[in-house]
Amino acid sequence: EAEKKGIKIKKDGIRRTAFELLANQEIQYSDLAKIWPILQNTDREISEQVAKDALYSNYINRQVQDLNAIRRDEARLIPVNFDYEAVSSLSTELQLKLSSVRPENIAQASRISGMTPVGLALILAHLDRKKFKTQVEA
Repeated sequence: EAEKKGIKIKKDGIRRTAFELLANQEIQYSDLAKIWPILQNTDREISEQVAKDALYSNYINRQVQDLNAIRRDEARLIPVNFDYEAVSSLSTELQLKLSSVRPENIAQASRISGMTPVGLALILAHLDRKKFKTQVEA
């Protein structure tokens, strides 16, 4: 339906809601009104807020998933010889702080000044890669 109305969409066979379509930066609220004429009557402030919510929904969902993973893994031990400099996406500042403090687990790492959910997710991902590499080599 979207394509019939001139809206470019990803042709992956997945049917999307109006909200999911709006999450695409190239699709505007006015484009959706071409498919669903009832949307033309929406107050401008409301349509702008819905568009913003849709645009940021993927980022928010990703952060919620990262936070849930961190909460599950708070007790996860970090090896004493863990090389924080090998986690290339971590800021240099965090690499230095972590190397200095040497937290024993993810919970302790989360309390370091400047630590972010993304930083913790990067450490967890690096730990998982190391674990997988060790298992493959064994």
